[in-house]
Amino acid sequence: MNKYPIKESTHGHDTIYLVPRRYNPDEYFGATVHRSRGEAEAQQTENQQRDQAEKDRLAKVAQAQAEEAQQRYTDGYAEQFPPMQRARIINTLLRPVRRNGVVDSRRNHLRRLVAEGFTVGDDNRLVKGDVFFLPSDFTLTGVRYAAYLIERQQCN
Repeated sequence: MNKYPIKESTHGHDTIYLVPRRYNPDEYFGATVHRSRGEAEAQQTENQQRDQAEKDRLAKVAQAQAEEAQQRYTDGYAEQFPPMQRARIINTLLRPVRRNGVVDSRRNHLRRLVAEGFTVGDDNRLVKGDVFFLPSDFTLTGVRYAAYLIERQQCN
């Protein structure tokens, strides 16, 4: 079944062809009027291409939103705070930092450190044996995020 059916009608002695502008086969109000079937079929094809382009655009927007949500995901840490504070925390964790020549977000660096076995000491340092990072290396927000990740690992 064609999404935009062509309706043939007579106007005086002439035959005209109507193509609906939107998908609604029962409604021809506001339909485009054509003198030949070829023009009507061209309009029909154009309508279908427009629909496909809109569907593709919406799919790209949805994909971009999903990627942005994935990028802004903080393992549930930021969700426990009010919206303004949440935005500040997310922005702080997504800010790029350089560690060992690798530029990545604070969040990703902290995830790697926690996976390597670093813990948060009493003085808010990230510690593993003799190696430690000061709170100023990743901000206090980053240290609290690392503590949250460690706590989640222990719960699982």
